[in-house]
Amino acid sequence: MQLPGYAWLAIAIVAEVIGTSALRAADGFTRLWPSVLVVAGYGVAFYCLSLTLRTMPVGIIYAVWSARRDAALSPGAGRAGGDRPRADHRGRRRAEPVLEDAGALSVRPPFAG
Repeated sequence: MQLPGYAWLAIAIVAEVIGTSALRAADGFTRLWPSVLVVAGYGVAFYCLSLTLRTMPVGIIYAVWSARRDAALSPGAGRAGGDRPRADHRGRRRAEPVLEDAGALSVRPPFAG
């Protein structure tokens, strides 16, 4: 299937977030279905990431990957442990991925030749 690099990157990020979210439920890989989710999530993530590397530079991929992954995992990470995010960190958590993406895209716009 011929998808643009950003589409493969988006699929990779979603798969990695699913795999990472299932880690706690896998309980040290002693529970079957959460363990299957972890392995499948990471497998799909790295396969899609390898397809992304064909069309995009590593620096851009890493910046977008880390910002989006952190944004997806941060809101649920504290709540899963019963913690509530502190009020002074909420705005920064929303702005951080946007600023990282803007920085990455300013270095090389997505459709530049």
